[in-house]
Amino acid sequence: MEKFDFNKVKMIASDLDGTLLLPSGQPSKTTIDVLNELHEQGIIIVINSGRPLSSISRSCEDIPYDWAISMNGQEILNKHTNEIITNKPLYKDDLIKIYQLSQKYHLICNLHDSNISAIIFNKHNILFGVAYNFLEKFRWIGKQKKGHKTSYYLDINNFDCQQIGKICFAGLSKDIDALAKEIKEKLPQYKSLCVSKNWLEVMDCSISKGNGLKQVLSLENINPNNCIGFGDGENDVELLQACGYSCAMKNAMSKTKEVASEIIDSNVNDGVANFLKTHVLKKFANNKIPLMYD
Repeated sequence: MEKFDFNKVKMIASDLDGTLLLPSGQPSKTTIDVLNELHEQGIIIVINSGRPLSSISRSCEDIPYDWAISMNGQEILNKHTNEIITNKPLYKDDLIKIYQLSQKYHLICNLHDSNISAIIFNKHNILFGVAYNFLEKFRWIGKQKKGHKTSYYLDINNFDCQQIGKICFAGLSKDIDALAKEIKEKLPQYKSLCVSKNWLEVMDCSISKGNGLKQVLSLENINPNNCIGFGDGENDVELLQACGYSCAMKNAMSKTKEVASEIIDSNVNDGVANFLKTHVLKKFANNKIPLMYD
């Protein structure tokens, strides 16, 4: 394989949770400083997340990103023009098919797009659902949905939105794995990916962070070999594969590590920022452009 030339980097694409952000859901000062300096040097920054656009905006107020790929590629925002490209969503019939397949498992269903959050409490799992909903307020997913109006249902048929970005499931890893396997076998028109061992995201099979990034690369007329990608979850695999060089976090899932060019330090230790300082900001130092880290 041809050696990657870090001197030719034009774009950086990064996942948020577990990658660019701390467990608090916010970027560190080091991350903010590094990305601001790279942006000043002309590097295009792409946020590529499973979060809705509204949540990306809240967590990245201090990050100078040019593009936001949200909902795993379902929406793409050009930050400079505020134009949004919308790719194929899930419709009500899709949601019902996927939800019905999940009913044999001990899982809580979550529905998300840029403006809506809904939780479906299966009547057979109502006690688990109530406990989960209480704990969720203290987890990162609760921070993501800050500002969202959350609705609660006992039956997905009562959910009044006709289309949405993705349907998610939370619960024990054995149930998550079993549902993912069943969706792959029985509903191949959908893609199911684990963001963590307890969280599964399902979307149309055409939607991926990788396809979203390919759209942005094409619009910016940038070769993938001039792009570095960062991620940690299974939904980041296609993102990493779309880049000329890819980094999986130390805290990444095993499937993500398998496709990465390199495994770097964890998000807790500013793995992305430290990698960029060493490999990309270095080229500007070589060109005698002063760095704040000198």
